[in-house]
Amino acid sequence: MLTEHTNKRLERINLDIKEILFISITLIFISFSSIYSYLLFHSIVELFSIIIAGGVFLVGWTSRKYMKTPFFLVIGISSAFIAVIDLIHTLAYPGMNIFLNYNANLATSLWIAARYLQAGSYLAASLLIKKSIKPKYLLLINLIAVVGLLFLIFAEFFPVCYIEGFGLTPFKIISEYIIDLIFFACLLILIKNRDEFDKKVFILIISSIIATIIAELEFTFYIGVYDISNFFGHIFKVISFYLLFKSIIQIGIEEPFNLLFRKIKEAEDRYHTAFEESPDGIVIFEFDSLKVSEFNEAICKLLGYSRKEFEKLKINDYDVNESPSETRAHMEKVLKEGFENFETKFRTKNGEIKDIFVTAKVIRISEKNYFQSIFRDVTEQKKAQELRTRLASIVESSEDAIIGKTLEGTITSWNKAAEKIYYYTAEEMIGKSIELLSPPNLKEEIFEFLNRIKNGEKIEGFETERMRKDGTKANVSLTISPIKDINNKIIGASTIARDITEKKKAEEKIQNLSKFPSENPNPVLRVDDKKIIYTNKIGKNLFNITEGGAVPEILKEPITNSIINKNIQELDANLNGRTFTLVVTPVENADYVNVYGIDITERKKAEEKLSQLISTVSHELRTPITVLLMSLEYFSKHKANLTDDLEEKLLDGISRNVNLLNKLSEDILLFSRIDEQRLELEWEEYNPLEIITEVLFLMEPIGMEKNINFEIDVGNHIHLRGDPKRIDQIFRIIIDNAIKYSSKDSKVEISAIEYYQGKYNLNKSSGVLFKFKDYGRGISKEDLPHVFERFFRASNVNEISGTGLGLTIAKDLVESHRGHIFVESELDVGTTIYVFLPYVE
Repeated sequence: MLTEHTNKRLERINLDIKEILFISITLIFISFSSIYSYLLFHSIVELFSIIIAGGVFLVGWTSRKYMKTPFFLVIGISSAFIAVIDLIHTLAYPGMNIFLNYNANLATSLWIAARYLQAGSYLAASLLIKKSIKPKYLLLINLIAVVGLLFLIFAEFFPVCYIEGFGLTPFKIISEYIIDLIFFACLLILIKNRDEFDKKVFILIISSIIATIIAELEFTFYIGVYDISNFFGHIFKVISFYLLFKSIIQIGIEEPFNLLFRKIKEAEDRYHTAFEESPDGIVIFEFDSLKVSEFNEAICKLLGYSRKEFEKLKINDYDVNESPSETRAHMEKVLKEGFENFETKFRTKNGEIKDIFVTAKVIRISEKNYFQSIFRDVTEQKKAQELRTRLASIVESSEDAIIGKTLEGTITSWNKAAEKIYYYTAEEMIGKSIELLSPPNLKEEIFEFLNRIKNGEKIEGFETERMRKDGTKANVSLTISPIKDINNKIIGASTIARDITEKKKAEEKIQNLSKFPSENPNPVLRVDDKKIIYTNKIGKNLFNITEGGAVPEILKEPITNSIINKNIQELDANLNGRTFTLVVTPVENADYVNVYGIDITERKKAEEKLSQLISTVSHELRTPITVLLMSLEYFSKHKANLTDDLEEKLLDGISRNVNLLNKLSEDILLFSRIDEQRLELEWEEYNPLEIITEVLFLMEPIGMEKNINFEIDVGNHIHLRGDPKRIDQIFRIIIDNAIKYSSKDSKVEISAIEYYQGKYNLNKSSGVLFKFKDYGRGISKEDLPHVFERFFRASNVNEISGTGLGLTIAKDLVESHRGHIFVESELDVGTTIYVFLPYVE
């Protein structure tokens, strides 16, 4: 084997040497042609390059499906378009006399355009090594580029590259260096991605690019188009194109064919290996005679015959289901449709009958049809399938959920009962994790069970909860057993889940009912006319009784009446400072009664508060309504005799009383919300100074009437959280009172103390103390304790309109902001109101 490999390698080396000698001789011959005529030399070199470029395109295009990288496809397609420009360049070369109205600049411009296109295609190919691109886009891009370049050159919009008598222009020289830099960048990219190429192909590509770079450098030195540097540039161009062609041939032709032959050989080896080592019996029959042409060892083992014995058998000798006519019918169907699968039965040498699954198809060998059959023994599978069918029937008819799962918890089976219990269908659950059924607080339970199953444990009668599809919980009793394979290895778990939800509900209901009397926060007793049969804890404490003890005096009469008359008795009783309604209920066909107590203390308080509110509101409404009615009556009776001053006074009185009624209704509505705990605050950050400023702006007309001066000492940087609307209401009530009860030409001081920790901060929390000080009437010592009571008005302000609700509302709103409000006052000196508001996150 080593000798054969060495010989092939030597043959390859010899072939490479011959190829190098041929190319060298060709280059020498081309070089000598320049002695006779440089124009002839140039034409040969360019045509040689053009032919190679065309070959590169053809090979690259036709072998594109064999190439694992689009590099050669990009280079191959662009080569065809480069060849077009090079051909025009050759025809335009000085001395060819084809394009008569153009000088040597035409050929030089065409040359530099072709090289830019070549460098650009190499760069694109290098960048697209690991990507894919459709050939039609490459064709379109190259076509647009070539047409555009030719138009620019022949329309003389292209930069001048050569000047007669002067030589190459800076544009042409710089372009050659730019092109070399592009090729150098390609070198770096290709080296980085060298693993994408065959080693030999990679060396050829790199060598081709290096030759191109040398050629371009040579083309920067000449002055005349027939100079020696021009000569060497063309020689290196030929070498470059040859090396590119060589790499394309290597990747596009040699490798695909070598790969093809290698694959054919490997396929033959795999076929024979698969044929002989197949566990299924394989027999190839001659199509016409049904004579056995080839068979493997597996068919002999299947039927119990030796190879010599089997060679003499016909198919009907062991196929008990097939008659010759049936066999022929199968063959005709296979010939028509290409293949057929069917089941039959074989009789072995010892007479055993086996179930056989047949896959038959027609194959052609040497232009002749053969009948190939693959025989698989499915006897055990059939038995297992019958067993599975019976088991499946049992599982599906079970009232309990039966769920199979892997040791990782993936569900593999799901019966109808599981659908009824968990509301998921089999399609929804098979393949999903059993964890889907676990409530969040029982996730660890699932994995604990799986670990126990892995250790061979069995879990029986475990009661727990599982989640249904609709989010409700099901109470289940679980029995979980390991599933083992034929080698006794644990491969999964089987869960039998019994729905005990209704049972649990019934038990819970019974348990709850049994706990009801003892857990009831109100007294519950069972008594007869002599003793206490049962009492809960609250009843024991309220009546100071024990079970078996005497009936409380307060209950004796209603209990006796209820037992005798068989009716319900009710009474209210004050017990330990609370008010209870006691309901004595007789029990049918029993000589005892049940006593149920209901705590109505809060209801009584609410009724009293409501009664007080109605009485107070009625009283407060009576005065403004009376004034309104009397004013309106006076208007109607004395309309003709009214003076302007009297009319203005009456209207002013009506207006003030209407406003009083409106204010009173708003305050009562707010109180109702506070009492019913329906007051909702919209918490947000606010600036107290901005609210105070807005309130003062709105009250400016009232303040100006009394010429009151406001002194404000509240920092604009202070920010608190609360309901700005309610804070505005608090400040407005306090400032309104300060203005109303201040004398003319006095002042009102408003200040704020940050991080206040004094006596007005009851909870010692961090916050701001607001101080509102006026120098008005003040409040007497007798009236001061009542200023926060509803509808209370001090004795020295009767002539000033008001509802007596303002400070009460302010207090409730301050406390709803977790703050405190205080009033200090001295009669005829003034009043100071302190409002502490905490910082709230």
